[in-house]
Amino acid sequence: MKTKRIKIPDREKFFSITSISKQDMIEAGFPEDAVDSLTDSDMTALASDLAEDYCDQLFWNSLKVLGAETIEESEVDRVNETPIKQLPLLIGSLISEAGKEALEKKLKT
Repeated sequence: MKTKRIKIPDREKFFSITSISKQDMIEAGFPEDAVDSLTDSDMTALASDLAEDYCDQLFWNSLKVLGAETIEESEVDRVNETPIKQLPLLIGSLISEAGKEALEKKLKT
């Protein structure tokens, strides 16, 4: 008898957020000659400082807001892909008891 393997999402997988280039610095208004003089080590240190600053100031709040939006959009996408037969069940799980009763009455007519 075969046992089923349950697939568990890899919660420790990392996804890149952003990167920085010397061109980004030039577009931000830094003089080209100054930017061109920066070494890879300088750029690595700047990237690290930017990442730390971002985490300290914006990351967690942005994650809460944008994460909630992403989950909501993902749920809407799943609803849009749901076969028509399952829609009453899905809708029923999303509305209040009073709303369920009204929906059931409507579906019976």
